[in-house]
Amino acid sequence: MVALSESLPSIGPGADGYRDLRAWLERFYDLYLHYHPVLRAWAETEVSNLDLARMGAGVLGGFMTGLVQRLEEVDPPSVPDPTTAAVAVVAMVERFSYFSIIQLVPLEREVMLDTLATILHKGLFAGGKRRRP
Repeated sequence: MVALSESLPSIGPGADGYRDLRAWLERFYDLYLHYHPVLRAWAETEVSNLDLARMGAGVLGGFMTGLVQRLEEVDPPSVPDPTTAAVAVVAMVERFSYFSIIQLVPLEREVMLDTLATILHKGLFAGGKRRRP
């Protein structure tokens, strides 16, 4: 997860930025798909295990560092506090992936990734209006 967070490129407001963000989200989804049983067990165990909670906080901190850096590059800033926005992004991306994988709500992978990329690109990286492919 840390390596994934470090691979997030600068995200511009144009079509290239959208494609870069969507490709990164796709890598997150694929990683989550592969490891979601371990990630879920880890998250549930953190509640009662201080060592795992510390390790989880370290991974989250590393993951958020990359997101915060990318959000700080947006000019003019899209949000008042990039750290708070990064927490929201992590929560949304993780839950969206989880719900899609367990089919809590039937979602098509490509539509889910397009939707998530559009929301984040427009909302955080000043992306323009997208037409459906």
